[in-house]
Amino acid sequence: MLDKLSLQKKQILTICWCSFAKKIFFTIFVFALLNWPLNIIAISAQQVVINEIAWAGTKTNLAPSHLWWQYEWIELYNNSAETIDLTNWRIEAAQSKDSALIISNGVIEPYGYFVICKKAMEFCHYVHSKLSFNNSYDKNGAVVLKDASLSVIDATPIPSGAFWPKGKNQTKQTMERINPQHNGQDVSNWQTSAFENGTPGKMNSQPESQVSEITNVLAASTTPQINKDDNKEENLSAQVSFSLQEQNNKSRDYKNIFINEIMPAPLGTDSENEWIELYNNNDFEVSLAGWQIKDQTGAITRYNFPASVKIAPQGFLVVSRKESKITLNNSADGIELLDMLGTIKDSVSYSKAPKGKSWSKIGASWQWSAVPTPGQKNIITNTTQSQTPSSTPENQLLMAQTTKTVFPKQITSQQNNLPLVSKKKLPALIVALMIALASSFIAWQIKKRSVL
Repeated sequence: MLDKLSLQKKQILTICWCSFAKKIFFTIFVFALLNWPLNIIAISAQQVVINEIAWAGTKTNLAPSHLWWQYEWIELYNNSAETIDLTNWRIEAAQSKDSALIISNGVIEPYGYFVICKKAMEFCHYVHSKLSFNNSYDKNGAVVLKDASLSVIDATPIPSGAFWPKGKNQTKQTMERINPQHNGQDVSNWQTSAFENGTPGKMNSQPESQVSEITNVLAASTTPQINKDDNKEENLSAQVSFSLQEQNNKSRDYKNIFINEIMPAPLGTDSENEWIELYNNNDFEVSLAGWQIKDQTGAITRYNFPASVKIAPQGFLVVSRKESKITLNNSADGIELLDMLGTIKDSVSYSKAPKGKSWSKIGASWQWSAVPTPGQKNIITNTTQSQTPSSTPENQLLMAQTTKTVFPKQITSQQNNLPLVSKKKLPALIVALMIALASSFIAWQIKKRSVL
């Protein structure tokens, strides 16, 4: 009798424990199910982002107009101060909806651009013949950037219809990101480029809000009869387009930013002591966002100025080799300064560099100076090499008293604001699954023993 009661008691305890274990397992399983997909698409930090997409192709002289659609491209941007290896990175929905385009090799420089093209064009960094975008966004799907470990780095907005979030097929205006440090899945962070063919390898155009402001100003100064005259409508459209480009050019086309002094062969270690100095010959501060410096011989290196770098009026800005990664050859070399449109604003070259002397600009001439003056006005002490500077406004400004602009040694980008779960939850999720499995195993063991 006692054995029978004891057996019944064990059976009741086993049933209760199994029921309790099942509830624990179900609860943890639901938690894992809800959180696991979010961890799969988590983006921890957006060092590299999708910055511009020419999903409609490009107007080009390389092909007749009916083949312009084949000249598609996508641009990546590096938000960080580090050179990033893109080998084996992949872009989903850039080849077909169900397959990814894999970058076999390539690097993206700090605060630089990396343009991937279907067909070779002058601005391309990488050509992949299978690059392809569907004109219907819902059929194409969101474009997703993944690194070599298949972690999601960035993505475009989730499709909500057939139309791409931004861009125009007829005019080949691209889909541009407004802020590379903000959420790429936010539709409001994208705009249609102000220019045909977009801005590949360069800073994107001004935000669309400025188009509305210009349109309102022009419309206010136009008579109400404009709606009755198609020619006037076209004229207004042309004025808006011209005014927008003029505004963009005004902020970009500074004619008075110069290369002022360079140090190719310092007394110390070249890698630690080489530098390039720029001078702002304007009476206003200038942003160098999107501007570049590049050398001319040997392994060509481009340095892209971070968005935060500015140069004061009548001020200097010194860029070290450690910052730019540009090596100035002692035998002979040259450098170029390019604005954000890729236009060469200034350039200089030199022959064999004497040790400890800087190549300095005085007026319209260049001379070797035994007294390097980074961040200050140039000084020529060797009278045998000295040339009489021309009495020009440029020379007078260069000899004027100026202040030094401190170049930032480290630029940190804002943290990504994507509303996704951090990868830090992954270990906790694994532990939860292990507890659930352990509970199930214990329940199974108890039930097995009770039967025996």
